[in-house]
Amino acid sequence: MGAFKIVYRPAVAKDIVSIPTQVQWRIKVAIESKLASSPLLYGVPLHGNLKGFHKLRVGDYRIIFEVQGQTVKVHCIGMRKNVYDKVGTRVMKE
Repeated sequence: MGAFKIVYRPAVAKDIVSIPTQVQWRIKVAIESKLASSPLLYGVPLHGNLKGFHKLRVGDYRIIFEVQGQTVKVHCIGMRKNVYDKVGTRVMKE
């Protein structure tokens, strides 16, 4: 485990269920190796209404997260075609 603590929004559990098992494994490895060690190095900053958030690409899936000090908060995991709308809806509810 790296220097960053990983925290998941409760809704991320629902995101994971719909993802194929093999891809779930790749996502888990990406989070534990890349986001836990250097999230700003591996994550790409988002723009517009998602400014302040970052994405990490794992195949056709995206992990949307934000860095708060030494904590990485994972907001959403999903297919690239709808993950941005989904995370936008979740953030607006906060």
